[in-house]
Amino acid sequence: SKDSPAVAFSTARHDSRVDDPDDTRVLDTVVRFIGQRVAIVVAESIAAAQAGCRALIVEYEVLPAVFDPESAYAPDAPKIHGDKDAAARIADPSRNLVAELHGSTGDVDAAVRDAAAVVTGRWTTQRIQHVHLETHGTIGWLDADGRLHLRTSTQVPYLVRDEICEIFGLPRDRVRVFTARVGGGFGGKQELLTEDVVALAVLRTGRPVQFEFTRTDEFTVAPCRHPFRVDVTAAASVDGVLTALSIDVLTDAGAYGNHSAGVMFHGCGESVAIYRCANKRVDAKTVYTNNIPSGAFRGYGLGQVMFAIESALDDLARELDIDPFEFRRRNVIVPGDEIVAAHLEGDDLQFGSYGLDQCIDLAERAIRQGNGEPAPSGWKIGEGMAVAMIATIPPRGHRAEATASLLPEGGYEIRVGTAEFGNGTTTVHTQIAASELCTSVDRIRVVQSDTESVTYDTGAFGSAGTVVAGKALYAAVRGLSARIVEVAATATGHRPSNCTLGPEGVRCGDRFVQLD
Repeated sequence: SKDSPAVAFSTARHDSRVDDPDDTRVLDTVVRFIGQRVAIVVAESIAAAQAGCRALIVEYEVLPAVFDPESAYAPDAPKIHGDKDAAARIADPSRNLVAELHGSTGDVDAAVRDAAAVVTGRWTTQRIQHVHLETHGTIGWLDADGRLHLRTSTQVPYLVRDEICEIFGLPRDRVRVFTARVGGGFGGKQELLTEDVVALAVLRTGRPVQFEFTRTDEFTVAPCRHPFRVDVTAAASVDGVLTALSIDVLTDAGAYGNHSAGVMFHGCGESVAIYRCANKRVDAKTVYTNNIPSGAFRGYGLGQVMFAIESALDDLARELDIDPFEFRRRNVIVPGDEIVAAHLEGDDLQFGSYGLDQCIDLAERAIRQGNGEPAPSGWKIGEGMAVAMIATIPPRGHRAEATASLLPEGGYEIRVGTAEFGNGTTTVHTQIAASELCTSVDRIRVVQSDTESVTYDTGAFGSAGTVVAGKALYAAVRGLSARIVEVAATATGHRPSNCTLGPEGVRCGDRFVQLD
């Protein structure tokens, strides 16, 4: 570990680095889960590197471990990060507590006591691996000026750059991070897993270095979806109006706390807020164990809690002999309702539009109509439904910059910072530019996901590639379109209102100004 920087960090990447606990080092003298790295071998070939790993002799002092989240919170449980102080931003290292959330509205206990029907139950979810086709991997080198370049498979190149600078004490202008098309992410590449190793090796050796996870590494080293234990109590009146909704959540952070606080908070958000209910209560904890770390995964905790709540509400509807579609109609929030989970949400979370009632109607009609095909012999047939809501944009904000320019040959170049990992944002951005600039998509050149392309982009997560980066790009191409028309109007002596931009140039009255 003498080669490793002393800086503690989190592999999780957010716009604010203090969203996650600083509980990780490039190399640590304490191994907290089986897949944790203990040394880095750099060699001329994969075979030589593997031989170097086999030649390593590691002496371990075996420490007590805990693998069950319930046990991990006990006062006498092994302290997985007991060496950390307040600077690490861990809620309570002495109880293995990464973060917790408690909040309520109304009187849940009284509402349960007075209800016509009450359902209680426990639901659990397992860890899941993303299995994106392209594994985590990074190639790094120093250019002739000694600048560090990292080509990596990430959803967040700018956040990776900033944290590499934090870890190694480098100024931002000395580090470039970029991606090509990323082969899938689903939140798994909102982590810093290979970039720190490659940066360390490049800076120590001065040589180009490549490090790529195997598929086995993805299952044994890379973070997975958080396992959840969710206890639900739901109560309703005789006419099917929800009168109480309470959840008690425990999540397994694994050995490190990357994303665990955010996943816990988010998972307990829209899953509860989607229902109109005067009495709600949320209690949640996320705790360290010696299991593989958990991390960001599509939905960011909502799927686990929604699974539990929706299952409980199905049971409650069955108790009251009310159709589950009708039960949701009576209880989902509608425009004008306050959005309430553990507490009343602020003004940053609001309805942009509303179609949930139509969605419920369409889903019910489709499932009841079926597809006209009889079930194969011996198959049992049933139906199920569930309601889900997810808020776009991380709660502390998401920032993106974009530029657009006219090229000498008459085409256009757009620059965006967000990454394309199969989510279609490159197509969306090209279409936005082509539509506003009145041209075809083949005349749009896209430069993206490179810290040298634009000043900043928070990254490709939270559904922000279209609604944030796309909005920034829209503003850029609108400004360019107006500028082109303004220049053409000046050149021809016409007012801009009499000029129209087209694929080849600008028509100003009876005159035409070509783009090239």
